[in-house]
Amino acid sequence: MQQNDKQPPIFEHPTDAAAGAELPKRDEILSFVIDGVPALLTYADANLRYVYVNKAYADWYDRKKEDIIGKHIHELLPAEVFQRALPHYRRALAGATVTFENKTTNKDGQERWVSVRLVPYRSGGLVTGFFASLTDITERKRIEAALHERIKELKCLYSIADLIQAAASGEEMLAQAVQIIPPAMIHAEHAGARIIWKDRDFKTVNFRRTEWRIAADLVVQGEPEGLVEVCYPEMVPAPGGNPFVKEEREFIKVIAERLGRFIERVRAAEKLLESEERFRRVSSLISDIVYSCKTDAAGVFAIVWMTGAAERITGYSIQEITAERCWRFMVIEEDLALFEKHVTSLTPGLHGACELRIRRKDGKTVWLASYAECVADETTPGNLILYGGLLDITERKQMDAELRESEKKYRQLSIVDELTRLYNSRYFYVLLKSEIERSNRYKHPLTLLLLDIDNFKAYNDAYGHLRGDRVLSRLGEVLKRCLRQADAAFRYGGEEFTVLLPMAGQAEGIVTAERIRKKFREENFLSGRDRGEAMTLSIGLAEYRSQEDMREFVNRVDQFMYQAKKEGKDRICYGTT
Repeated sequence: MQQNDKQPPIFEHPTDAAAGAELPKRDEILSFVIDGVPALLTYADANLRYVYVNKAYADWYDRKKEDIIGKHIHELLPAEVFQRALPHYRRALAGATVTFENKTTNKDGQERWVSVRLVPYRSGGLVTGFFASLTDITERKRIEAALHERIKELKCLYSIADLIQAAASGEEMLAQAVQIIPPAMIHAEHAGARIIWKDRDFKTVNFRRTEWRIAADLVVQGEPEGLVEVCYPEMVPAPGGNPFVKEEREFIKVIAERLGRFIERVRAAEKLLESEERFRRVSSLISDIVYSCKTDAAGVFAIVWMTGAAERITGYSIQEITAERCWRFMVIEEDLALFEKHVTSLTPGLHGACELRIRRKDGKTVWLASYAECVADETTPGNLILYGGLLDITERKQMDAELRESEKKYRQLSIVDELTRLYNSRYFYVLLKSEIERSNRYKHPLTLLLLDIDNFKAYNDAYGHLRGDRVLSRLGEVLKRCLRQADAAFRYGGEEFTVLLPMAGQAEGIVTAERIRKKFREENFLSGRDRGEAMTLSIGLAEYRSQEDMREFVNRVDQFMYQAKKEGKDRICYGTT
């Protein structure tokens, strides 16, 4: 074999080069068989020079066998192909059987993948060369790459499915989804994504709209509301000049479709949540029993769920009530018309409130304050949902009855102030004690207001007691106009007044107090040249603390009222102290 003097050896192997210069003896039949094998076969010596190649190997590079034998591997292989293979050649010459994959080109200049197996050959105990077999695995690599891309797409779809389950809102979901899309693309390292929904724009940091893009409409309830698109900032190498394959275009359509369906569900859920929130605000005041009904196939409301003190108030268990499908069976006959009008006849957007009687399981009569609100069932078109709350007002009704029955007695006790027609301080403590007991028993809020007319003594001295009495009387009228039916106002003494707000917390008390302050300020008590002079109020306010002593409660409110005086009058003071 001739040594190529023009190409210096890449490295020298510590063995006798002449030992490998001769192909191991093979008969002609074996040589014929090797040439007939489709795999690429070759034998190289310790200095990486070809000693033997089969016909398939020579044909791969469009050379004759004799033109290859004797040449250094470096002379035949492209430089980058040789450099990737060189570490493996060295391992084989060190005595290891090596298998690796390499990317090369054939005689047509086509890029191909081959699987290479190197088997060392020993002579006299020394490695004098290696046999190499090469198998074209390009198609397998193509299938693997395609499978890898499909796996990336599936991973993206599963990730979006997880987001749909976990996301609290549509915006939150879209902001996260846009980050998941680029890794599913073939050229993931270059891809940027954007999701447009109404006036919101969610995009990756590297997104820049270019001509190299794919997109799909974001359709919600049959109407396009946005866009899902993927772009490459610059052209990436691709067959035919198109960087996106058919599968990626279909994938973007699937993503857009799933996001559209998610937004539809979010929108329906938000509408229901709005109704739920409105109902919760109401049920915070009416919370002994809370329930929800839904219309059945016949359009009749049936209880879906019920919670609260149903058994204590009605004598029936929740299971017994829901088994009847509606609590109508408990309503006494004389009040059924009220029930139908304010509960079962409601349509979406309407609410009803009434007071009616039910008959307990033991036959006793109970008074209930009912509140109900009707909304459309977005999850089942055509159906209705009814949210309702019930409050046991039996004690209040009994008290009202007792008051009416004992009107003469209470008149003798002077529970009503003759001037203002409000309750007086004596009855204030009677009712306050009752409401405190009720608050402690049912954990309902209770708020107390203490009002004092600013500069009243000066006004009385300047204009006389008759005009002073008119101011007191007008304040009584203002209080009656500004309060709910369940609230109670009292003339506490002189120019001081109190207001009890059952079933109302501090926030609701502030709203009521401000309404009273403004309405009273708008009153005009003088005429002629004095017209326009306003009278004002200093108001103290506090919410009852569970198990708080009654006198301590009143004293707290009194301190806030004096604080309002000190801070400039015509104001409301409140807090937790």
